[in-house]
Parts: sequence; structure tokens; C-alpha cells
Amino acid sequence: MPAGDQRFEKRMRLRKRPQFLSLSRAPRLRTQHFLFLWQPNGLTVSRLGITVTRKIAPAVGRNRIKRLLREAFRRAGEALPKGLDLVAVAQRGSPLLSQAQVEAEFRQALQRLPAAARNPAQA
Repeated sequence: MPAGDQRFEKRMRLRKRPQFLSLSRAPRLRTQHFLFLWQPNGLTVSRLGITVTRKIAPAVGRNRIKRLLREAFRRAGEALPKGLDLVAVAQRGSPLLSQAQVEAEFRQALQRLPAAARNPAQA
């Protein structure tokens, strides 16, 4: 298990509709089961927002994929750029993934982010 603070605090979450809407025209990055929207936020922490519609799964499946994505975000640790807002939009098939598969796709998306997104303080 990684060392350090492992909490997923409120300041690390996108929680209000305007925060999500500000990313509606943000750059996008697609993996097999997720669509990621990202933009620098000017803060010292990165924040995560998750969107899972009713078309994807019933409530149990939606809650499960949100839980898995939050855990992947939390475990990303040093691989996660500082000062970035990231919204994960679940696609079909995502509720059937294991924790390891979700983490692998999340890390793959982080590696594919442009250099400007990985170091927003320098941009």
C-alpha cells in the first residue's frame, strides 16, 4: 500500500454543477471504458468529478464504478498531476470492470495527458 495520506477529501472533488459545466469544452481523452475531460484549475490539488448516467447501469452499478474511480484517483498518488480538474465519464461496459482494470485505464489516461496538463504550474 502506498505511504502517505490516503484520504479522498472534499477539496479533491468536483461537487457542484458549475464545476462540471466549466469542463464541458475542455480537452478530452478517451480510453476503452471512460472519457476523461481535463483542465488546469490553478489550485495546489487535483480534483476529480465522476459522471455515470442511468444508461450505463442501475444504481448499484453506477455506485460501484464511482467507488472504483475514486479509489483509482486516490491510489494514483505521484502519477497524478497537481492543479488539474479531471472529470471521468463512464461508458458502456465500465461497471463490469475490476478494480485493477479501472486503475490500469486511469493510469493509461494520465500517461496520455499532454505535457502541459501534467505540469500545469509550468504552463
